[in-house]
Amino acid sequence: MSHGDQSRVPPRVVRSKRSYSPPTPTPGEPAQLLRDAFVRRPLRSRSSVMTDRPFRPRPDPTDVTRLMSECEASTRRCINFISTLDSSSLDAPSRLPEWSCRTVIAHLCSVARSYVRVTALSRGAISTYPEGSAERVASLRLLDGLDPDACLAEFTESSTALLESWRQLNAAAWQRSFMMDALGSVRLGRLIALRLTELEVHRGDMDGNGVGGWSPEFVSLCLPLRVAWLPTHHHVRPDADRSLNRRWLLSCASGEWQVSVSGARSDVLSGLSPMVDDVIAADPASLLAFLLGREPVTEIRTNRGIATLHEFKRAFPGP
Repeated sequence: MSHGDQSRVPPRVVRSKRSYSPPTPTPGEPAQLLRDAFVRRPLRSRSSVMTDRPFRPRPDPTDVTRLMSECEASTRRCINFISTLDSSSLDAPSRLPEWSCRTVIAHLCSVARSYVRVTALSRGAISTYPEGSAERVASLRLLDGLDPDACLAEFTESSTALLESWRQLNAAAWQRSFMMDALGSVRLGRLIALRLTELEVHRGDMDGNGVGGWSPEFVSLCLPLRVAWLPTHHHVRPDADRSLNRRWLLSCASGEWQVSVSGARSDVLSGLSPMVDDVIAADPASLLAFLLGREPVTEIRTNRGIATLHEFKRAFPGP
């Protein structure tokens, strides 16, 4: 659909949902209930020019410095939150199904220790969980039986060890590339963005604030990186739908990107294009939430409604 067509097709607003998957009406559900989920609102895109070069930002030395600073700040925020937990709240459900706060903290500790090992190697092919899914499942029980003070100590120790290992690296080290299980080829600098993402997202899962508690600096740094990684995401995810041939425009106040899929191929270009099937528009935090599988702060706006969101998530499933 071209941008000229948008003036004739009433845009729709998709309300926030608890899960990343857009809602699917049950068989036989009256069509009126589905229509009631939308509110008409104009979609307006900022003026910009589409480039003909793929959008492939990678953390450069400046980005690495900012990412490190924000990762340290996010670690402190997590420590401050975990220090408020008592035995009851430690085992209370988080926003993640079947995960308590204890489970989330155990996961963050395990990933920190794994990243210390990955940082030391950072060459060849590396797996976050060398022993496979059984190791990942076992890691979620890492803190079972520990009291709140011991859980806090485990998180603080593992996170501090990771940050210390990163502080010792120079600019050249951050540019090293290696293969990492489900992520494909990555540069070492990407680990900081991944760790920052886990810290901010999982803190929101634990404290109940969700996306509303995310740091603006985190959103500013990680939204363009997450968009740039969509082609790799489409390539390496075994559950990605490779039968689609679609172009979407992701639009927010901080940027606009054309995301396309054609079979197994996926690309991201910067700016506007007249040749897109639909626009996915939101504030930056809500757009990042949609990509990460979390409930947006505000509505996700499209012209074709939930059909567009379903298609996008078929091409780029999961967080």
